[in-house]
Amino acid sequence: MATIKAQPDDRTLMVFDRQVLDISGWADPHRHHVWQQPRLELTDGKPARAHILCASGPRHGFPYDAHRRPELEALAAALAEATYPG
Repeated sequence: MATIKAQPDDRTLMVFDRQVLDISGWADPHRHHVWQQPRLELTDGKPARAHILCASGPRHGFPYDAHRRPELEALAAALAEATYPG
């Protein structure tokens, strides 16, 4: 399966290789492993916001550019399909 990339804004990059979700561009980079069961939720509004929620681990919320929603939805779907083999 292919790596999924999404860019919520011009400064942030999210990369999911089906095992780890890497987020760079914030002050601190973040990594979420599949065993943490990360999921991405999107909300509309001004500003539109994205939320990364993990069953085990941290939570993050950040604004995203509304025109980039389709690539974020693709990432959210890939995260929802991912399963931890353990």
